Amino acid sequence: MQRHGRLCQRYHGAVPPESLVRPARTSFRVPLGFAEPGCTSLFTGALAPLLATLAFPPESAPADSLVGPDNHSGTNSWPAVLALASRVGDRSSGYYPDPMSETPPTNAAPSDRFSRDLYMRAWHFAARRHNGQKVPASDLPYITHIGAVAMEVLATLAIENVPQPDLAVACALLHDTIEDTGATREDIAAEFGAAVADGVVALSKDKHLPKDQQMADSLERIKRQPREIWIVKLADRTVNMEPAPATWSPEKRIAYRAQANLILEELGGASPALAARLRDKIHRYAAGVDGNQA
Repeated sequence: MQRHGRLCQRYHGAVPPESLVRPARTSFRVPLGFAEPGCTSLFTGALAPLLATLAFPPESAPADSLVGPDNHSGTNSWPAVLALASRVGDRSSGYYPDPMSETPPTNAAPSDRFSRDLYMRAWHFAARRHNGQKVPASDLPYITHIGAVAMEVLATLAIENVPQPDLAVACALLHDTIEDTGATREDIAAEFGAAVADGVVALSKDKHLPKDQQMADSLERIKRQPREIWIVKLADRTVNMEPAPATWSPEKRIAYRAQANLILEELGGASPALAARLRDKIHRYAAGVDGNQA
């Protein structure tokens, strides 16, 4: 308290009474829930569970209410969640340094590593372009896939030093707009600049090529792009490594797993965290394929 008082006096000119000192934040809960399907709000884009942290003792929180990097089967990863939450201010307007630290931390919270205005522009662009599309073999609107990829990228920004976070975020949100909608490179460049447009082009398969050559071609073009584009591709495939649709043949499932291994081998060096995530998802997918459960 004595040190805190000196800091407050330095920055605000007065020592606060004991009753006004904000208690230390000790633990956090990441709340579940997105906006309704199809909604174009920011929270549908998966920002809510990542950034809207609330104080809640982990030992008393319901196990199924926690969202963490390793929550695929309901398991919690509290160290990862707390590491992220500890860097997010308790006011919704942005990052606030720890008042007990005389020097504000140099690594800002995830919400300050990218432009939220850019996020919203890209999110609305993607929502309009993908309007009416569904996730394959699902009733979910396709924009839920876009939000999930963006979430993986934001989680990576929280724990890794990514030089161009805006490029990563914009390309995550727009990564399928050229391949799956009527958007062109020129459309994206006009709205978001040439670097984002080039990244989205690299992430789009060339449908003029034979199908069995499209992924290899896209990977070669991604490898000529900045690291941020590699991260988006790793995030995309991580999200996609769910149990295959029931209509897929065993051969198609095995080929999809082999493709995922190729992506991991070619691009995994861009992000240790996402490489580990994708490796784990491939392992689970393989168990389903080999056990005829996928």
